Amino acid sequence: APENVKAVLQSDGSVKLTWDAVEGATEYRLYRAMDGGDFVLAKVVDTNETANFNLKLAEHSYKYRVAAIRTEGEGTVKGEYSAEIEFANMPAAPKNVKAESSGSSAVISWDAVEGATEYLLYRSDDDGDFRLLKSVEGTTTNNYGLESGKKYQYKVVALRRSENVLMKSAYSEAALLTVKAKPAAPQNVKLEQLSMNSVELKWDAVENATEYRIYRSINGADYTLVKVVSENGTANYGLNFENAYGYKIAAANGIGAS
Repeated sequence: APENVKAVLQSDGSVKLTWDAVEGATEYRLYRAMDGGDFVLAKVVDTNETANFNLKLAEHSYKYRVAAIRTEGEGTVKGEYSAEIEFANMPAAPKNVKAESSGSSAVISWDAVEGATEYLLYRSDDDGDFRLLKSVEGTTTNNYGLESGKKYQYKVVALRRSENVLMKSAYSEAALLTVKAKPAAPQNVKLEQLSMNSVELKWDAVENATEYRIYRSINGADYTLVKVVSENGTANYGLNFENAYGYKIAAANGIGAS
């Protein structure tokens, strides 16, 4: 009898079956039973692997077994059946997939799937093909090395793994994440003197900026940070009219500063 029969259910609904080759076998017969019924011949192959397509695990359960065949002259000899393997209760596709950015990394999470033993995380970059990133045991994971301004999408597949059977769910819905780009430099900066010891600064708002950093130079010295504000305008007090002041403004967010 063929030993070590294993089956992997693919996300497209097909199943790939493999087993150890049997010495002297000239072919193998794959038998399938549906919903607890009798086994019927599904396929004859000359190698120790095959596939079975168009399964409907949402509606039916399936069992498989394999027999080795040796042709002798005009007759055949059939060996014993292998151990049976069963597919039932295909895991559901993960739901509520979320991707949240934190600078150049992201946290991806989803709802647990009943019966799942692990999950596969896939990613698409800028509308490209989805590719496998990693296997995850829990329902949350991190993805590092993201680039500013790029668009990422994530999908998750639930797995149910036993000794001989691996079942994959369909893909989840995609979670979209666009990493914010580093903001551009503020434009149209204006400076107005309010009094002998105060000035007002204004500039155009910058897209993606979460804060603005005000740097000041006194009498040509190096610029130093004097204030951080969230709006595109501020005042600077306590100036000495005998000095000359210069100002620079940088826009910033979690990615970086202009």
